[in-house]
Amino acid sequence: MLLSSYKDALLELAWPARCVGCERPGTLLCERCAERLGWIAQSSACPRCGAPFGRLVCTECNNAEGQINWSFDTLRSCFVFDEIAALLSVVYKDGGERRLAPLIADFLAHSLPPAWAGQLDLISYIPASQEALRRRGFDHMHLVAARLAEKTELPWACLLRQAQIRDQRGLGQTARRDNLQNAFHLAEDVSADELKGLRLLLVDDVCTSAATLDSAAGLLKESGTAQVRCLSLC
Repeated sequence: MLLSSYKDALLELAWPARCVGCERPGTLLCERCAERLGWIAQSSACPRCGAPFGRLVCTECNNAEGQINWSFDTLRSCFVFDEIAALLSVVYKDGGERRLAPLIADFLAHSLPPAWAGQLDLISYIPASQEALRRRGFDHMHLVAARLAEKTELPWACLLRQAQIRDQRGLGQTARRDNLQNAFHLAEDVSADELKGLRLLLVDDVCTSAATLDSAAGLLKESGTAQVRCLSLC
């Protein structure tokens, strides 16, 4: 703990923290910008995919082609993808501000339904692609999952590897789902026997169409997991 504090102090000296929203020095997220975060009211959100205001009729779960049969059991997100939430994600994973990992884990823990607490066996996450790892130098959700595991006192593991796919940005919902066919496979040291009957919490930072989480959950279900509940930052 002392060594960690010493390293944090040196990091702050060499690279002073600034608010992701307004660049105010001395903090990663100031109170004023934190108040601008668009928390999703779970009372009005879709109970299946977590879309805001989708509790009665969800346009994410029902589109022109009919009802979507998600592979995951349920999905919840902390924030709508507004300015501050977007900056949290971008500054963290593309800006390399790794000190945001504990803060993001705190937000995820805050949004974790109490009812889920006794119904989870393991935390896992959507891994970065090899191209993203080379570009960023770290797997952003690896750090968040580890912090979240500490807070929830649940074990965690990297269960998945991501194949090379087209960048999802700019693709529509159907194109995203097609692009993610066979996008994931089990990590080299994970066997289907180990997954059998497990109740998983799968975390990610941004859920746009839920196609990524759906594809990953589909593989995990096919590999024997009993449940896959998902949690995203926004």
